[in-house]
Amino acid sequence: MMNNKRILCLGLFFRAFVSSIASDTEVLEYQLQINPLISAKAIIRNEYGLPGSTDLCVRADVTTRGLAQRIFPIDNRYQTWIDTTTFLPVRSDKQIEQKNIHQHLIIEYDHRRACATTGQGDSWSIIPGCQTLFSLLPHLRRLTIHPQDSLTVWLEIESHLWRLHGQASPVEESETGTQIRLLFDFEPAAPIRPRPWKTDLLHNRISRDDTRLIVWLETQGNRLPLRLLFSNDRFMVDMRLIERRMESTP
Repeated sequence: MMNNKRILCLGLFFRAFVSSIASDTEVLEYQLQINPLISAKAIIRNEYGLPGSTDLCVRADVTTRGLAQRIFPIDNRYQTWIDTTTFLPVRSDKQIEQKNIHQHLIIEYDHRRACATTGQGDSWSIIPGCQTLFSLLPHLRRLTIHPQDSLTVWLEIESHLWRLHGQASPVEESETGTQIRLLFDFEPAAPIRPRPWKTDLLHNRISRDDTRLIVWLETQGNRLPLRLLFSNDRFMVDMRLIERRMESTP
């Protein structure tokens, strides 16, 4: 009974979150540092895909800037559709234009059948209820997380399945109020096998068993993800929120 009440509360919270941006688009702008040499910008838009749809579309545009645009140019777009009746990703569509790869990849997620399928016909098993890299933030924003809570997130990264062991910090002061840090360690949830396709920088380098993710999350207001830090022995990406704004949906 308690679990049902918890699920209902979470559902009501997330419906309030998505309804607050149903008529307007929430735009989160991040400054990225990818390893020491690559500076980039990420603009994440949370919007409905179609009028009247229950799907929330998360669109992330990642582009290099400055000298990095000459060293390792990146102009990537990632779109993920989340069914707000289940809070789960149902489709991803990425268009990759970076120095070493040009790619358009669509993945459909069927949580009832526990499988994912690409537009090219590749398929693999998933864990029902898993998140993806770009559905993870809306998922964390809707959760009720208390200081020093433990939590588990199942994460799918293009056929690689991970269990993220999470631990919340005590409440900390931030520039905008208060925050908690969520520390996640990656553990394989299934054997990690080479993909039959080449993938982009983020999906390739983050999907490792020595990866650690830290998320700084507001504890009040819009529960904004203030900072994300992915790191392992070969890769680091540090995302810092520099602006949140609302844009009217046409």
